[in-house]
Amino acid sequence: MSGRVDEQLDDFLWGKTDVKDYLKKVAECDSSVAESLNRKVAGLHDTLDKQLRKGVETNLPRLLEQVPALQSLEDTLHSVQMRMTSVTKESNRLATVCDDLTTKLREQTRQLEATMLKRNMASDAQRCEELFESLEKRSDLVKKAEITSEIKEILNDNKNLRKIGWLKNMVDTKLKVAENEVRRSGAEELKRGLASLNSSMVVSAQRALRTLNYLDSELEVLLSSSVVDLDKKLMELSNSSPEVANKSLPVVAATIQSHLEQAAMLGEVYKKKFSEKLARLIRSRVPLDTPYALRFVQQLGRVFNSKGDSSPALNDSLRPLKNSLLTHSLARLHKLVEENDFSTAHANAFVDLINSAMEEEHRKVDWDAELSQKMSNNIEKCIEIIAKKLEANLHLQRDDLLLGDRLTANQMTNYRLIQTADGITKRWPAESKSVTAIQKETLDAIVIEVKNSIRAIVARMHVETRGMTKSVAPYMQELLTYINHIDMHMAHVSRAVCHSHVLSQIAEYVIDSFILNATLVRSHASDERQLIVIDFSRLLEAVRSMEWPSKYGDTTRLLDLFGSDVDVMLRVEGVKKSILIQLLVSDSPSELPLPNQSVKWTPEEYVKWYEEHTELEVLAFLNGLVSSYNSSVISRGQQHYVDHYPRIVKLLQNAF
Repeated sequence: MSGRVDEQLDDFLWGKTDVKDYLKKVAECDSSVAESLNRKVAGLHDTLDKQLRKGVETNLPRLLEQVPALQSLEDTLHSVQMRMTSVTKESNRLATVCDDLTTKLREQTRQLEATMLKRNMASDAQRCEELFESLEKRSDLVKKAEITSEIKEILNDNKNLRKIGWLKNMVDTKLKVAENEVRRSGAEELKRGLASLNSSMVVSAQRALRTLNYLDSELEVLLSSSVVDLDKKLMELSNSSPEVANKSLPVVAATIQSHLEQAAMLGEVYKKKFSEKLARLIRSRVPLDTPYALRFVQQLGRVFNSKGDSSPALNDSLRPLKNSLLTHSLARLHKLVEENDFSTAHANAFVDLINSAMEEEHRKVDWDAELSQKMSNNIEKCIEIIAKKLEANLHLQRDDLLLGDRLTANQMTNYRLIQTADGITKRWPAESKSVTAIQKETLDAIVIEVKNSIRAIVARMHVETRGMTKSVAPYMQELLTYINHIDMHMAHVSRAVCHSHVLSQIAEYVIDSFILNATLVRSHASDERQLIVIDFSRLLEAVRSMEWPSKYGDTTRLLDLFGSDVDVMLRVEGVKKSILIQLLVSDSPSELPLPNQSVKWTPEEYVKWYEEHTELEVLAFLNGLVSSYNSSVISRGQQHYVDHYPRIVKLLQNAF
């Protein structure tokens, strides 16, 4: 450690070691180390002393040269100090003078302020005296309020005025009396103006009360009294008998309208508060199941919407009553539907009953657009219930859809339900989507089964054989009998339904099915065409006798399809091009195969395929048939095509 203390002396002198740590080490060293350290310190001292003497001796001439400059600086400093002492004395003197003047000015200012206060007090006291004298002379309410307010403002700005004896007596005796009188008169004038709906009187009273800051409190009093009055009338209305309530209701409505008109004269803020309180009264005092609910909603609805700026709170207050009316209305209609036995009830009687009931319910609320729309929704819900009942009572099994010579009980029920649906749909077309869907589903099922039966009967023309007799074929006799069955069954359904959904489809289908099947009978160079004309003419005669509508209109022209004149046949309107092409094929020699023969189908299979595909698809098929025929003619080296080939090609070209 002794060596380290010696060695670390330079680091200690240059501040490179911690002082405390170094001194601690020095204190702990032994005598030999201490002596060594002392010798080193003495050596350093001698070295420094020599260096200082050498430095002084080296720089002494320069130091002696600077002595005069230093003496001059000292003289200058002495002169400056004397001048600063003079300035300080003068400043102190001026500070004393300024302080004296400031004290005098402050005193004078205080005296002036006291004088001004006395002057202002005297002026305010004089102004108060003048205002009191003017107050006694004035009769105008607004002016008296303005004078009273000005006196109060003066007294509030100068509290010491009340210390003036003569003015204190005047303030204590006259000001409060005047203020109370203005407030009372303003409140009375406000009530009179509202009672007579005199806007100028109301505005004047409001201005007077607002000037004295009493308007809000008086309006609160007025609001409370109005609400109490209406609450009393609504309570009396709810506690009275239905007869008395119906008589009192117009009076209550008129009272509410009067209060609303008065509220409108008092500004939007008051009107909003009054509307909210009235809305709460209506919701709490008018029972939802009250007998006069409809008339209450009707009359107050007109009152609330009379000016087109009704508060939303007022309209919302009637909403529970409106919802209750709609709920009870739907319940009445539902009860009426549930009481009806759809399996036995007469259709017309129920339709008249339910339509009358729905019309009555709708008529009750037709004065309100919102209620009317929601009542239409109620009617739609009622009709949906009817639709479910209809669906539950329908019999759509295959046996119930077959049209025989007699009507079964299930078929009578079906037709009765169709009549019911039709009667409702005619009266409520927009609301009857559900019933219309059930009606369409039922009629579609009947039509599909009728088409299947017609298709099966007409298909027998391809298997029956008969001589040259001019009487109708057996299949046609059966078809005519079946047409009579259809007409008998449809007579039990509404005529409008038959014309629009059933008879027109059946009439067109029976004609189309016969023509389609006839195009698959080879009639070239034979009397088969004459037999087809006999059957077809009898079929058309039966359709006309039934007065079934169809797209063909005058059906007699359809006989030209099977005439001898091909050009006339091609000009028959309303017939598909595919039918005309097949007629030309059937009137050609067997070397041009019939459509069903070209793919080795039976006529029944081809008819089914034809009915399931579009006209373009059928034409594409026939185009393939003709192309195949053309290829066969070329391959066989024949020189001629069938006579109708050009016409067939032209029809196909026009089709595409």
